[in-house]
Amino acid sequence: MINFGIYVNNLSDPEITKSICDEIQRGLDEKLILDGSIFYDQIASVKQELPCGLFHASELWNFKGHLLVLSIHSAAKVENIVNDINLYLGYGWGDKNLLSTLKLLEDNTVKTICFSKELAEDFHRVTGKQSIGYSPTLKNTINFIMESNNE
Repeated sequence: MINFGIYVNNLSDPEITKSICDEIQRGLDEKLILDGSIFYDQIASVKQELPCGLFHASELWNFKGHLLVLSIHSAAKVENIVNDINLYLGYGWGDKNLLSTLKLLEDNTVKTICFSKELAEDFHRVTGKQSIGYSPTLKNTINFIMESNNE
């Protein structure tokens, strides 16, 4: 089992919030994850029942585990944290900036999960790297992460 977190810029999109909560709840129910956390930069009203802790991004210093980041801007922030964080870029959910993505991927430990098969193919064409999976709803992202680490 792993510690799993998702870092999103803001919580104002109810579809993303629902997808995040559903995936964390599935991970807890199936005993794939030990604990789940949601990190954000901007808070909003959350109508979804939360299956885990909800933390401002300033609390990332205290997180250890596997962290899926849904924007390249947020990923750059996480790169500066020296904790034991295994970083995964969610490519296609947030802003896309090719130069920033290529800079982030210079660190060969960062893995990518894409929003769609088409984006996964585009990501491979542009970066020369394979994503570890794709899902438009975040479903099975925990499985992609565990499989990529042989856990």
